[in-house]
Amino acid sequence: MHTVTADATSERHLEALTANPACQVSAAFKDTVDLKSPDGNYTLRLWVKEADWKNQTAKVSVQPFLSEQKSPNATDTTYPFTLTWFDLPYTDNTLLPDGNRFAVYLRLHDATFQKVTLVVMWFPKGYFSPRERPLNYREVQELLGRKAT
Repeated sequence: MHTVTADATSERHLEALTANPACQVSAAFKDTVDLKSPDGNYTLRLWVKEADWKNQTAKVSVQPFLSEQKSPNATDTTYPFTLTWFDLPYTDNTLLPDGNRFAVYLRLHDATFQKVTLVVMWFPKGYFSPRERPLNYREVQELLGRKAT
């Protein structure tokens, strides 16, 4: 897990930021933050674009790319989205081609200090979310004590 705190009062950095040994990054809004997957195969480039202090949301963009590239190709997909308190990492996550999976969720939204804290969670390869798991209707019926038809 990585924690990214974006501060609206901080000055932007010219270079991409990376996590410290405690897996934490302090950034300004619109700073580029690069986070490595646990196996090092992918780098997740992340930007906290802006925050809506009234509605407690944050606009974020992420761009996963192979770490061996050093920077993303023009064809690497960028995913822009708005984070809310209703985004859940175990159901709202992204699967990468090699089996790595990541999620971004909101941990803190502080209008007083104009800070937003996000968590980037990496899942083990082979993880499948509950919505992707097959449902065996017969087994569910048997667990409920009913005879499957």
